[in-house]
Amino acid sequence: MKFLGLLLFASLPLLAQVDETQPWDESEIRSSIFQYYIQNPIDINQAKEADWYHLGLVNSSQIKAFFEFKKATGSFLSIWELQAIPLWDLATLKRIRDFIICRTNSPTWNWQSAKHLWIHRIEFTVEEKKGFSPPDKRSKVRYFNSPYAELHRYRGQISPALGMGFLAQKDAGESQITDFTSFYLQWHKPISTLYKIIVGNFVNQWGQGLIQAGGFSLGKSYESIISTQKFHQGSIPYSSSVESGFYRGLVLGFQRKQWNMETFISKRNWDANIQTDSLGWPYYTSLNRSGLHRTSSELENKNQVQEWSLGNSLNWQARRIPLSLQANIVWSRWSIPKRNSSRAYQIDDWQGNTLVNSSLSTNFTWQKAQWMAELAFAPQSWAFIHGAAWAQSKAIDFSYVFRYASTSYFSPQAQAFGENSEVGNEMGLFIGNQYRWSKRSRLSSYLDLFLFPAAKYQVSQASTWGWELLHRFQFERRNVYNYFIQIKWTSKEEDAPKPVSDLIRKHQWQFSGDLKKTINKKWDWHSRLMGTYLHSPAQKDWG
Repeated sequence: MKFLGLLLFASLPLLAQVDETQPWDESEIRSSIFQYYIQNPIDINQAKEADWYHLGLVNSSQIKAFFEFKKATGSFLSIWELQAIPLWDLATLKRIRDFIICRTNSPTWNWQSAKHLWIHRIEFTVEEKKGFSPPDKRSKVRYFNSPYAELHRYRGQISPALGMGFLAQKDAGESQITDFTSFYLQWHKPISTLYKIIVGNFVNQWGQGLIQAGGFSLGKSYESIISTQKFHQGSIPYSSSVESGFYRGLVLGFQRKQWNMETFISKRNWDANIQTDSLGWPYYTSLNRSGLHRTSSELENKNQVQEWSLGNSLNWQARRIPLSLQANIVWSRWSIPKRNSSRAYQIDDWQGNTLVNSSLSTNFTWQKAQWMAELAFAPQSWAFIHGAAWAQSKAIDFSYVFRYASTSYFSPQAQAFGENSEVGNEMGLFIGNQYRWSKRSRLSSYLDLFLFPAAKYQVSQASTWGWELLHRFQFERRNVYNYFIQIKWTSKEEDAPKPVSDLIRKHQWQFSGDLKKTINKKWDWHSRLMGTYLHSPAQKDWG
């Protein structure tokens, strides 16, 4: 039996909640993905394309070669057989060996082989925040409790088929360690007719995320292929400390030959500021996704809205060609209806208390490229995404993504590729490529063009547009040092400062450099330098 416990103290503001308008830090996402696969290694005899793409350590040509080799030779007897696959070598195997396993027989339960991970994390900020300072004449509202945030997390793989986990946490200023709790119990046996059962918290990764998205996603990234491709993974246990974006209930997965189907039912509560109209009917304008309960007003808004959801995903996999098709549908109902606020840019948003989202999606390989598409529908609106990624050679990769979402499109659990934080009111084209000079160095670039058909937050006019351009050079010498240099240029239109009622274009340049040096087996040195320059008719600033 393996057990790992970690006690972490931090003197920096590592918040449990994430600002949804800001992108995830890619290094943190990578660390979380690797941690997951260390505990749940990929069985190379059961591996799917989604597993390899999600791991992110092999390219599309190597993935294709893996499945062609397996189809020709049959099941593997050892992970070392992977060296014999065209485009694979010993260096590739050493890079991924901590995250893979080869099971030749049906595994039996053995308590000694169980894996357990327990984390206890305490966080605090050295500088005193205003919410913890003594009340003054300007503001008397203060947080209830100490400036410490605390988290307890357990993850266990009891047997190859059975996993479980739970989490309890409080944010800085909250009173109880149980302010947010989460748990899951998963039974997963790929060869059974009833192959998946999840009880507790979970997310759904369906299609390209136009109606359901879960797990980690890089979004726009220097990893131009990995970031643009999502794979239909079905339901996944949820163990994050982020207090939104998940379901709580039951998942059942069934399979028969080329077909598999997953069905879920969920009930959970949301925080919201409840208002009443002139007739006394209650409503809300938006759900509070922060999960913060530090003041009396935040506590009054806790668990005010109940959400019920039912969903089903049907997946078909072709026998002789790498083609999969999915049909997905979700029904959601809230105990109190949503109404739009009086803000002009929210007039066309969805409102009501019952919503049905559906989609058709596909992934397939053709002409040495990995293709994907999804078409989604919501009441009086729709969205579409399509793209491809391919390796032109060992040295060159290309990818593109086209997306469109109508102005009033809404799906509460959507998280697709795009510029906006939510899916809707956007049309865009992304083009990315990566060139490898050698095994140690590479240059990555992308250009993303986007158009917003209707008004949006801080943009009062329709049909505004912009672009984002990135270049990144990276050099790595394994177990010695690695570094990268990156520049990103983002340009958007926004409202000019009042009283001017016109649009201005705002440019933002971000520069970053990173160096990681390995000192010995136990120590390494990591340093990063970042800078930002903002330029518009109303602002010129460095940061």
